Amino acid sequence: MTSRIQSCRSVCLRLSHLLAAAILCVVVSAATYADTSESRTLDPLSHEELQAAVDLNQPILGLRDSQPGKQQRPSEPGTNRAVLHQELLLVERRQQEKGQSKNRLADVYTYDYAANELIHVIVDVGRGTVVHSEFLTGVQLPLTPKEVEHAMQIVYEDSEQRDLINSEFTRVTGRPLNAISDLRYKAFVFHADTMTEGVSEATQNCGVHRCAQLLLYSADNIVIDVSPVVDLSEGVVTQSVIMSDPKHSSSGGGISR
Repeated sequence: MTSRIQSCRSVCLRLSHLLAAAILCVVVSAATYADTSESRTLDPLSHEELQAAVDLNQPILGLRDSQPGKQQRPSEPGTNRAVLHQELLLVERRQQEKGQSKNRLADVYTYDYAANELIHVIVDVGRGTVVHSEFLTGVQLPLTPKEVEHAMQIVYEDSEQRDLINSEFTRVTGRPLNAISDLRYKAFVFHADTMTEGVSEATQNCGVHRCAQLLLYSADNIVIDVSPVVDLSEGVVTQSVIMSDPKHSSSGGGISR
């Protein structure tokens, strides 16, 4: 009888150990899932999610385009160059604190040149829905490579600017500028309030309009003194900053020297 009781106790003890182990496995698995889920929420957007965010953004852009009275220029004045219309600037995963919604959210930023507005759309790429949209004036994100190329094209197609750049290129390098490919350039967003003096009337719009300032240099890294300011919203050069000028400014009408 005693042996049977001991045997039962032994079986019960083993069962309790197994049950405890099973409970521990469940707890560990739940914690691992939570950590994985949290990590997944914070991961960068995948290629598929990026495309989904762009697709979800399109109806918002279409609604802005169809507003009554909104007109688009087919080309920039005096050129065959197509005017910039809307430019996708940035798509990124929306920053979320730990413990917030585990939905996969993305911020999509597009610039509307006709309205001079930054369109900010928050989308849920997992559920395929638009969470929020807003339209901002005077907020300028960094330029895209397409915008930089477009700004340089505007500068080089401006005969007055081209003559000035040709002259400066020859002066600092000792050789003629044969083609735009001889130039290297960088650009950044330009705000009129960054210049304290010498801001032309056209340049005063920069900040509300989307503008770029170009820094030019030769293939052997010799800096060209001319730094054109381009209003991408209007498709024109507003003025050129002469880098060697102590005031770091220029007059209206396009160029100064």
